[in-house]
Amino acid sequence: DAYGRVVRLGRLSEAIDVLHGLWGAGKFGFSGEHYQIAEHDAQPKPIGKVPVMIGGGGQKILTLACQKADIVGVK
Repeated sequence: DAYGRVVRLGRLSEAIDVLHGLWGAGKFGFSGEHYQIAEHDAQPKPIGKVPVMIGGGGQKILTLACQKADIVGVK
């Protein structure tokens, strides 16, 4: 249903922010609608930038992909 798609899109958006934060230097905290993380220093850190790929065919997912992804897959 439409509500489920909106929730999944919100979770995906926050998850990408969380991953970027955890992959960064030092401790990371996050408080969003779907995820809460208290100052955590995830180890081991990636050596380089980890590319994020988002794929889909709808306008909302492709808009999110343009905003937050390094690679976009079009369905």
